Amino acid sequence: MNARLSCCSAIGLLLATNLILAESVSNEIPPLSPTATIGGQSGKEFATVQSALEAAPSGAVIYLSAGRFNERIVIRKPVTVVGAGAGETILGPTKTEQEDHWDEATSISRMIDDKMRTVAEANPPREITEKEADNIKRDYKKMSRLVETCLEPVVLIEGIEKVVLRALGVTMPLTPTEGSGLQVTAAVKVDSAEVQLIECAIVGCMSNGIGVTGNSILEIKNCLVAACWGTGVTSSHPNDSVVHIADSDIRNNYHYNISLGVEKCDIEGCRISGTAWSGISTGAKRVLIERNAIFHNSRGIYSVGENGVVRNNLIYRNNVGASCWSPEEPLYEANLFLENKQSALFVSGPAVPEIRQNMIVDSLIGVKYGPMKITGGEKPHASEYAIEGNLFWKIGTPTVVSPSRETSSLDKPIEVLDTEGNRRVDPQLSIADHQQLKIGNVDLLREKNFQVLTKITLQSRWPATPEELAMIPDDGTVQSSKWKKRQKN
Repeated sequence: MNARLSCCSAIGLLLATNLILAESVSNEIPPLSPTATIGGQSGKEFATVQSALEAAPSGAVIYLSAGRFNERIVIRKPVTVVGAGAGETILGPTKTEQEDHWDEATSISRMIDDKMRTVAEANPPREITEKEADNIKRDYKKMSRLVETCLEPVVLIEGIEKVVLRALGVTMPLTPTEGSGLQVTAAVKVDSAEVQLIECAIVGCMSNGIGVTGNSILEIKNCLVAACWGTGVTSSHPNDSVVHIADSDIRNNYHYNISLGVEKCDIEGCRISGTAWSGISTGAKRVLIERNAIFHNSRGIYSVGENGVVRNNLIYRNNVGASCWSPEEPLYEANLFLENKQSALFVSGPAVPEIRQNMIVDSLIGVKYGPMKITGGEKPHASEYAIEGNLFWKIGTPTVVSPSRETSSLDKPIEVLDTEGNRRVDPQLSIADHQQLKIGNVDLLREKNFQVLTKITLQSRWPATPEELAMIPDDGTVQSSKWKKRQKN
């Protein structure tokens, strides 16, 4: 027999929220109203999501109707939590509440500093009194409680298998002051758990959006992670987790969009854009980055680990398209590097990427190596650098190497065109309405690798959120100094 458990609370006459608990998972989200029933039985009401979680048996489904749940929850049993939609059902504290707590903690911190300074600068010198020490301890405890409240995850999932969050919004708002940055917590924290996030929006977070620790398995599908002042999706480094991100928008996060040091990381069919630092940085042991649009970041890809595979991506309008660092030996294959301002690909030191069958179009430099000791005399050759079968068009310099200081101070071009299958060809590219890529060169369209690129779109199902517009630069750049932090009091 199915049980129905619901919660109803009101704010004025405008807001009603309700939780419904059932034992079995349905592919369809049922009608969400205080009078809905499951299995013909009336339900029991709960005042909070957490109380419903505690009452739910393992394997239960908890349905949340539209409204804001101003609470933080802990999940330590296998359950499914389903909302009315990512923009309809919101978990997390209000911005005013967060900022009030944080500002009070900051004020107390300054007061403690002033008290300590008064003692340290006393003339003649003196010891701190017992009463002063007690007052400082009391103030410190109060400050710590306020900070811990702000930093506590909105959703903590730990030590359990088979947890699903679907059609929910999660927020942890707080705009940092000038000069401050937060990388210490996450709105959704997955710790040694198996979790699916489906059609969720994690938006407007004071630190990181989703954090992965321990030995976790995390799938993020059809989600939005945006407007985080730390990193969109991140992990403790290193850990043994497996992370799969598919068909999602990870965008407009201040530090990184994705930064993962896990066992395995797959990123497929996503749109990754708008960060002041790097779109993707991962030191995972096994990495696959495929069929993504990676655009409008300071650096599209920072790192993909020692043996990462980067294939069939549109890497578009970043300052630098991608970079590799020692001792990495990744494969970059059949990507389109388009209109990346400084260079399509930067390779540092002894890193040895394989760069094969890519289209590299409209950048100042195609591939830049350096600084490193040049081999092969005065004219380095493509065969020495595993640059094969690539198409170059509208490139100032297709490939250069910046020598190490002990050999020379001038960049040297690498002979790539008309050798090792590299060629100069006009692909006749266009991006219709700045959303959908088109390749006008019919001969290139016959090549299977390039056909895949035409299916990539910049179009998102997620419209811009107020939280994003409130933090990203107004001038359309991603320059870190222009993001909208609060002024210090």
